[in-house]
Amino acid sequence: MLAKQADTFQWRPPNGESIEDLCLRVDRVFATFARECAEQNVIAVCHGEFMWACRVRLERMLPQRFLELDQSDRAEDHIHNGQILHYSRVNPSTGIESHRYEWMRSICPWDTSLSYNDWQSIERPTLNNETLLNLVNEWPQLIND
Repeated sequence: MLAKQADTFQWRPPNGESIEDLCLRVDRVFATFARECAEQNVIAVCHGEFMWACRVRLERMLPQRFLELDQSDRAEDHIHNGQILHYSRVNPSTGIESHRYEWMRSICPWDTSLSYNDWQSIERPTLNNETLLNLVNEWPQLIND
């Protein structure tokens, strides 16, 4: 259990998949959606770990950010049973459409105090060589703290 607590992103249960592993499967699902459902709205029903992998990919979330949310004391930062994640290319304030998903809202329908409920802008990290080097150097310290 200590390994899972140290790094829930890369931890793999016996005969199971880590969130990192799931991200590869999510990529294939998204490719299928893009190929076969490009002009449609899509609803995917899945378990929480797969939802986290979707978040990581759609939001280009770094493992450090995932760990920050996973270890957060705030209920809104977690995915709860029955949680709904809604992504949109359309700005909820202006109605202007983007070429990629720029907004997300998270709703826990059985207890809205557990979720943000309002649209949030997706902040994707901008990475340069220096930032990447810092991230690599910080990673062992993050999972050992």
